[in-house]
Amino acid sequence: MSDRIEIPETAQVRVGSTWVSAANIWEREPVGRPGAPSGLSVQLAIGDEPSVDVQQGEVVSIDGARWRVGALVEDPVQRRGAVILERIQA
Repeated sequence: MSDRIEIPETAQVRVGSTWVSAANIWEREPVGRPGAPSGLSVQLAIGDEPSVDVQQGEVVSIDGARWRVGALVEDPVQRRGAVILERIQA
């Protein structure tokens, strides 16, 4: 398993045995977290779990490993961005 994964917006990538997809990258207050600071956010769908809204620097668990959202890229011209996940070593 790689220590860095790029997931294009609206695409799915297999991380270990789990499918992860990214969608809806744009500047906003994170969904479901009233009062949280606005910023570039992405919705991640991890396996069969409900999607989560995260910003750069936040950590998610995927297939038993912890991953930090290293970067979010918004591309208003091509209409698709990407999220970069970086594995946190235990």
